[in-house]
Amino acid sequence: MVEQGERVRITTFTGGETSLPAVVSQFQGQALHLIASSSILAGQPVRVEIQNGMLLGECVFCVPASGGHMIGLEIEQALLHLDSLANLVANLVGTAPQVPLIADSR
Repeated sequence: MVEQGERVRITTFTGGETSLPAVVSQFQGQALHLIASSSILAGQPVRVEIQNGMLLGECVFCVPASGGHMIGLEIEQALLHLDSLANLVANLVGTAPQVPLIADSR
């Protein structure tokens, strides 16, 4: 699902929507550890955009590490194979898919 070293985008929703790039450090079970240049607050709901999907969860910790911040997330939902969903919708309504298939690394 998610590989170590994969670039992802984290979006937080508390107090407005904030988005930042990150790199996967570790993913095991429902625990996802990311390295990012900025911090986020524990308890914030997050969306993590991955290649061909997204993960929804909550930040459980954020500590300084490796010239940035180690962010620990508990993943609650995984939405995978979004390209297949976009193609199905496109076929049903007769249009081209409008969903980005790879997480934007801006």
